[in-house]
Amino acid sequence: MRCLPPVGRALDLGTAKRNLPEFFGFSSLWLNSGTAALSVACSIARSARPEIESPKVILPAYGCPDLVAAAIFAGVKPVLVDIGSEDPGYNIEALEQALSNQVVAVVAVNFLGLRERLESIQALTEPRGILLIEDRAQSFPEELLDDAGSTLADMVLTSFGRGKPVNLMGGGLLLVAEQWQALLQRWREESSFRSSLGLLRDSGGKASSITYQCKARIFNTLLRPSMYYWLNLLPFLKLGATEHHPLLNISTISAGEARHAGSNILGYVNEDRSVELWYSAQLPGSAGVKLLPKVLASRAGRLLRYPLLVSAPENDAMRGALLSSRLGVSPFYERALVDIPGIADKVEIADRVDGARQFARSLLTLPVHSGVRVRDQKLILRLLK
Repeated sequence: MRCLPPVGRALDLGTAKRNLPEFFGFSSLWLNSGTAALSVACSIARSARPEIESPKVILPAYGCPDLVAAAIFAGVKPVLVDIGSEDPGYNIEALEQALSNQVVAVVAVNFLGLRERLESIQALTEPRGILLIEDRAQSFPEELLDDAGSTLADMVLTSFGRGKPVNLMGGGLLLVAEQWQALLQRWREESSFRSSLGLLRDSGGKASSITYQCKARIFNTLLRPSMYYWLNLLPFLKLGATEHHPLLNISTISAGEARHAGSNILGYVNEDRSVELWYSAQLPGSAGVKLLPKVLASRAGRLLRYPLLVSAPENDAMRGALLSSRLGVSPFYERALVDIPGIADKVEIADRVDGARQFARSLLTLPVHSGVRVRDQKLILRLLK
């Protein structure tokens, strides 16, 4: 009676720090979700090109439906561009063809720790005056905590929701490069946005933090494999289901989330990576099984999940065994973005999305969190062999 969650980083509640970290070369906007952060980024990109009457933003054709929700809330049309059938990054030729005069931004998604090719994308966007937004919801931008860190993106965002690299049960962060500070300030004024991080110092903030800690302790308990086993038996919870939900509002990060951001970011940066390294060293690759962190080694950083592609028909039985093993193996989004219910009528498709559909059919992710035991790793290895 044990079931591993696909992701499972518990919250550190023991060493709360009130000081939020700063990021080199960027202004920080701490928000209520990663979706809100992306929406603000899209709004800034739209205001950078006020002459465009019907602005569009380009999104990868395989990804989280929150990408679409963020664009719609910002008032820009989402345009889906295909990815590779064996690469979560854009099909660069398809991306170039999709860069019409109405496009104000391209969202480059870091997929579970596999970096997008920002140099190639920037070479297409910069001459056209199109902003480059790096979505790091699945990979915390730890390198930007260092003065030596850098990125080619105009804006970078991350998420602190459940199942994200730094888990605060909610919240998000938008980093805006210095040259776009005036547009950020304009967005603040037009939206009447007021940061309420002062809650950290008032009595209401203390009360809300106690409530937050109670919820966090319950969440940490439910992450245990012995508890997650029972949750997984309840179909109405829809654990791991990919659904479209509209973005309803943009506000500041909560007091409880802000109090614990510093300590949890520090814990993530210092986290052990032995599980993902073991997978790369021990798991077998073949014509029908591709270990993406090995195939795309030059783009691989710290992983949220370990992605592999199981594409050959003769491996269907193995794929089924892995998914039913209760070892935290997941198909992730399981389908292309346009095929998720509620998405098709809200987006424009630049061209065919065959690559995204093939990628979705082939992808499996393995857990890399601290709850994975050596025995679990060996069981996964046995099933792959």
